[in-house]
Amino acid sequence: MSNYVEIGTSFADIISIANRLRQQGAGLESAVSDVSTDIEHQEGRGETFPPDRFTNEFLRNYHASVEYSQGEDVVSGTTNVAIRATAADMARKLGEVGDWVGQAMFTYAAQNEGNASDIASAPNG
Repeated sequence: MSNYVEIGTSFADIISIANRLRQQGAGLESAVSDVSTDIEHQEGRGETFPPDRFTNEFLRNYHASVEYSQGEDVVSGTTNVAIRATAADMARKLGEVGDWVGQAMFTYAAQNEGNASDIASAPNG
């Protein structure tokens, strides 16, 4: 049984999508970095989380110790730091998906072209 891939659109369309994924990943990474800095600044202000029965419970969870993925490593930190780090990691991953899709399409196109050439040069018979 043979397996094949059928692409219902052009290589250029898919590579364009891959490029947009890369760009969105880079944009998201930049936005997360900017917002993360703002969040850290706000967290340092006393009036951001004034002590009361609502914020006390919230802060207990917000500052709870958790393990999270940081690239290839699992690290420990607080929930608030884990959320920011994970958002930045997801932005990088989106860019990596774009890179992977683009490379896969170039590889697929080269293989497809080579196969077409092999078929065209095969003897009839």
